[in-house]
Amino acid sequence: MFGVSGWKRAPLPMDREVILAPDRDAPTSPAGRAFAHALAHHPGRGCRLRIPEAPEPEGSRRDFNDTLMTQGPFAVLGAVAAARRAGA
Repeated sequence: MFGVSGWKRAPLPMDREVILAPDRDAPTSPAGRAFAHALAHHPGRGCRLRIPEAPEPEGSRRDFNDTLMTQGPFAVLGAVAAARRAGA
């Protein structure tokens, strides 16, 4: 696991799809900006990324663990299944 500040430098594999599941930080927060930089960096290297969004309010800093605890595993699975491709 990597904190969002380390995602840009994370050694992501090139031979398979990778899922990055960030907290629901505000896009303008330091974590939101760091994640945006990572998303700009990795696809340019050829990484295939999918980004699920936890069904939590944007800016709440909540994550999939919060979703699991409040909504259960099917909410997490549904969000992961609906993950968008980075750059799409």
